[in-house]
Amino acid sequence: MDILDFIVTIGACTIIIISIGQLAVRRKKAVNYFCFGFYFLNGFVILTYVANQTGFVRQFPHLLFVHFPVEMLIGAVGYFYGRALVEGRVRFTYRNILLFLPFIVSLITLLPFFLMNGATKLAVYQSYFAGNQFLRFMYYPLFYAELWITFCTVLFITRLYSILREKTIRFLRQIRLIMFFTVCCFAFLLFVFFLDLYEAESLYRISEIIWCLLFIMLFFISNRYPEFFNKLRKEASRVKYRRSKIAGIDVRAVVERISELMEYERIYEDDGLTLRQLSAIMEVTPHQLSEILNKDMSTSFKSYVNAHRIEAAKRMLIDRPDASILQIAYECGFNSKTTFNTTFVKLTGITPSDFRSENH
Repeated sequence: MDILDFIVTIGACTIIIISIGQLAVRRKKAVNYFCFGFYFLNGFVILTYVANQTGFVRQFPHLLFVHFPVEMLIGAVGYFYGRALVEGRVRFTYRNILLFLPFIVSLITLLPFFLMNGATKLAVYQSYFAGNQFLRFMYYPLFYAELWITFCTVLFITRLYSILREKTIRFLRQIRLIMFFTVCCFAFLLFVFFLDLYEAESLYRISEIIWCLLFIMLFFISNRYPEFFNKLRKEASRVKYRRSKIAGIDVRAVVERISELMEYERIYEDDGLTLRQLSAIMEVTPHQLSEILNKDMSTSFKSYVNAHRIEAAKRMLIDRPDASILQIAYECGFNSKTTFNTTFVKLTGITPSDFRSENH
C-alpha cells in the first residue's frame, strides 16, 4: 500500500466514523438514519476500491464485486437523505420503494457469482479485467450506478422545486447551491469513471482523496450552518400542510405539522403559547385542534406542550451543566421555577436537580 492508498483509506474510514456517529445521537431523527446510510455506503465503496487497487481482494475473493450492488443503493439512499434534510420527515410509499429496485436487480444478477467458490471468483475477476475496453464499458457497474444516482438526484431537485415553487425566489440561493454542489459531484463522478476505465491509477487515487474530502466538508458545513436546511425544512413543512388542507382537514397532516412545529421550530419555548394561537398557526379552529389532540393523540394541549418543554429541559440539564435551573426553565417556556419543578416531577418522578446529578 503506497501513500495515496493510505490517505484514501484514512478518508474512507473517516466517512464511516462520521456515519456511525449519527447512530450515537441521543434523539435520532430520519435525517440521522439516512445520513448514516449514505455516508456508510460511500465509505464502504471507497474502501472496496482501495482493496481492489492494492490486491487485497485477491487474498479474500469472497469480497470481490460486493460493492457493485451497494453502488446501486447509494442513489436511493441519497435521495431519501436529501428529502430528510429538507423535509424533516420522510413518508415511504410504494412509488418510493421502487427506487430500491436497481439494487435488488443487481443483487439478484450477481447472486450466482457470490455463490461461487473463491478460485472460480478469482478466475471470473481476472477475465473481467482482461477483456476489451468496449465490453468493460458495456458491463461497467459504475457507469450504470452513475446513471441511477443522476436520476435520483434529478428526482430530488424536481421534488424540491415542486414543494417550494410558490417560494422559489425566496429560496433561490439555497436551491442554486444545492444544484451547484450536485452538478459538481456528478461531473466529478463522471471524471472518476473515465479515469478508472482507462486505468489512470495515480489520478484515480487522487480523485478518491478529493471525493473523501467533499463528503467530510459536506458534513461539517451542514452541521456548522444548520439554518441553511432549517429554513427550507420549515417552509417545506408549511407548504405541504397547506396543500393537504385543500380537500378539508387532514388529521394525519395536522398531527405531523404539530410535531414539526414542536421538533423543528420549538414553539413550546413561547411561555404565552395558547391553544388559540396554535390553532391559528394550524389554520383550524381551537375546538378542532383540541379534538385532534384528545382523540387522535390521546393528550391535551397543556400536557402535550409541557411534555415537549420537559424533554427540552432534560437535554439542557445534561448538555449545559453550568446553566441554572431557573434559566433552563425560562428557555423551555415555563414562566416560573415552581411551575417548572412541579411539572418536571410529575413527568419524570424526580426533581430537576436530582435528574442533573444522576446524569453527570
